[in-house]
Amino acid sequence: MAAIGLIIGFRKPRIAFFSAGVIVITMAGAVLTHLKSGQGMGAATMPLILLIVALIVVIGRSRRA
Repeated sequence: MAAIGLIIGFRKPRIAFFSAGVIVITMAGAVLTHLKSGQGMGAATMPLILLIVALIVVIGRSRRA
């Protein structure tokens, strides 16, 4: 659902800001879950990359919104 918000966010930056915020929270939880369950950084790498990309969107859209 948040990915659809990012697509809509091309026209409405405020929606992209909130959608990226949801993705940041979700990916932070995914990284912590992988690390706490003992799967290591290898399993947490992809959620970490997506977390960083979503943070870039949040920071970029916060200046526009």
